[in-house]
Amino acid sequence: MELVLTRQLGTQVAVACNGQLSHTFDLRRLIPNDRKEPPQPLEGPVAYGKAVYTALFAAGTASRRELESAPKRILLVSTDNELDAVPWEYAYGAYGLPAGSDGFLVLECHFVRGLPTGQRIAPPELKNSPYIIAVPSNPLSQGIDPLNIDGEWMRLCETMQDDALKEYAITLERTRPPTLERLGLLLANTQHRIVHFMGHGGQHEKEGAILCFETDNGDLDPVTAKDFTRQVSGTVFLVTLNACVSATPGETHLSNLAAALVRQKTPYTLGMRFSIPDEDALTFSRTFYSYLARASTVEEAVYRVRLALARNRHRQWMIGMPVLYTALSAPTPGFASLKGTPEIKDPQMQIHIEVSLLPRAEGTFQGRADDVKLLGTALTGDTRRRIITIHGSGGQGKTTLAREAIERFAYAWPGGVWATSLENLPNREVFTNDLAHFLGITSDPTSTPAQVEQQVLAHLNKRRTLIILDNAETLVDAVEARDASAIHLAQLLKQLPGPTVSLLVTSRVQLGWPEEISLELSGLLPDEGAALFRQSAPQRSEAIDKVLAQQLSKKIDGHPFSLRLLGGAFNASTIDLPTFLSEHEAQLVKAENKYVGEHHRQRTLYANIETSVRYLDKEHRHLLSGLWLFHTPFLPQTAAEIFDPQVENTGEREGAESQRSPIYNRLHTLWQRGLLIRETVTLHRTSPGASRRTRNPAGAFWSSIR
Repeated sequence: MELVLTRQLGTQVAVACNGQLSHTFDLRRLIPNDRKEPPQPLEGPVAYGKAVYTALFAAGTASRRELESAPKRILLVSTDNELDAVPWEYAYGAYGLPAGSDGFLVLECHFVRGLPTGQRIAPPELKNSPYIIAVPSNPLSQGIDPLNIDGEWMRLCETMQDDALKEYAITLERTRPPTLERLGLLLANTQHRIVHFMGHGGQHEKEGAILCFETDNGDLDPVTAKDFTRQVSGTVFLVTLNACVSATPGETHLSNLAAALVRQKTPYTLGMRFSIPDEDALTFSRTFYSYLARASTVEEAVYRVRLALARNRHRQWMIGMPVLYTALSAPTPGFASLKGTPEIKDPQMQIHIEVSLLPRAEGTFQGRADDVKLLGTALTGDTRRRIITIHGSGGQGKTTLAREAIERFAYAWPGGVWATSLENLPNREVFTNDLAHFLGITSDPTSTPAQVEQQVLAHLNKRRTLIILDNAETLVDAVEARDASAIHLAQLLKQLPGPTVSLLVTSRVQLGWPEEISLELSGLLPDEGAALFRQSAPQRSEAIDKVLAQQLSKKIDGHPFSLRLLGGAFNASTIDLPTFLSEHEAQLVKAENKYVGEHHRQRTLYANIETSVRYLDKEHRHLLSGLWLFHTPFLPQTAAEIFDPQVENTGEREGAESQRSPIYNRLHTLWQRGLLIRETVTLHRTSPGASRRTRNPAGAFWSSIR
């Protein structure tokens, strides 16, 4: 069944069914008004769907009679951009004869949007199994919300590793960096690839629909549909456009992009009308690619996705979320279903990266777009900076920023990326041995420290390697105090930077070494700070007024650690935000009197910590006040043995949950509240396994107020 919609005079639309005029309708009947007649699809998908059904299949018309014959496929062609913007996929009514209960038509047959007859292309023959090129793009721009890109990529990887695909030859390859040029290189001399774009779409006033790619340093590169098609022409069979936002659903421009790409003769494009909640995104990917791997057509795979999404009765609007376009004159058979093993290709997986000592941002990395771009420029390209110091006061997020830069730009360091902390200053020999182990250097037991150093330096000359030195202020202070061991270590570190080695340093004090450049960190912008505060209070995010959160961020100079503390405290409270902010203001006043002589920012931090502690119960407050005794990262088991010696330390032993110390849960709660840092460290000298460690970032402070 083919429906062609054509604009007449004003708001009148003509409906042609299989080449014959069926009827006309008034487009205004499908535009939600102030009385919500009809309602928005997100608010009332069934009610809106009935309005769409009446417009397309009015009683007694040719289109209605054709629908009563239960067609297996509906191809809808709209010749106007305004018509194309209508969510026709929500059509809700009777299907076939005898007429049964009403329902969404997309759950009864294939529903596809297409081009006018004269613009269609012949269907290709698919001889290979599905090969997916993923483009997870999260450009750094003040005007674009950050995305859960890593979460979406992991969902795709989980889809490939699902039992439903374990016997099929299907390939998933990641585009790093997510630039248009890199995508073109991956597609060169190939045919019938699937491009799975994850990111933002937009609408340019003059250029039309755009895709938000990245540049090499992570900046925004708006790519028009025409430029995208030029790069991928002749190599792509299907483009999937997905906005991977974990927040409340909102309309995207990706369905508009899908239409634009099909007009450029891409055989199939699949655009998402709304952003997809995480759990539904996993359902979509698993279902869609499982059916493609089994030789189902694209149209059948999308139909199966709709059936899977329809099982979620709480989000009926998800049924009309996928919008499938085709440039083909007829549906093409599916990909070849070949037996084999799924393969995942990620250039960064081939690089040795050992940065577990650097904690990642809890949730989406907020703000710092310009800072990350500066690091991207310094860490990529042919000429690279040799020493880059991220300089700022405590709690500004220096370490988290370094970790974010590594996640984005590690691909540019084929020799590997290694991070070490100087908080507990190692001597020169220990540092050298740790670095040698990372580089895979196996030294003879009789080798002298000098010989090991020579091996390390020779190895570093071979391939570009990035070394991260965290908490370097400890080294600077020790050198200034004339500590012989620290001076000896600093002499080695100064030999490392060169054409193939760069140092990325986090420090409260600049090193002052030759060729050092400094990135000065200040607080987050008010809107960025408000987003971090909201993210740190997940159970109460709806109770947070954006303007008040921005005012709070501005009052505390956008200090990230303070915002996480206060967000965790508000999340644990039961009071409204204005009352919470009043209590925080009172703590600031007390801090001005209590910590006389301290710097303003330090007094503010103390007040933020005290506000956070006010919302801890007695048990958690008692535990936190005792953690001052740990001056280095510690194991949870150690804390349990010290603070709860009466309960046997059962660890993770199966069946021992009833004897497990409550200290473990309390540590977890303190971590959730931002009062502890959790690290996962590989103990390569004693065990091939991993162990969690927890560090108290305000340990010295707690000893003074307990």
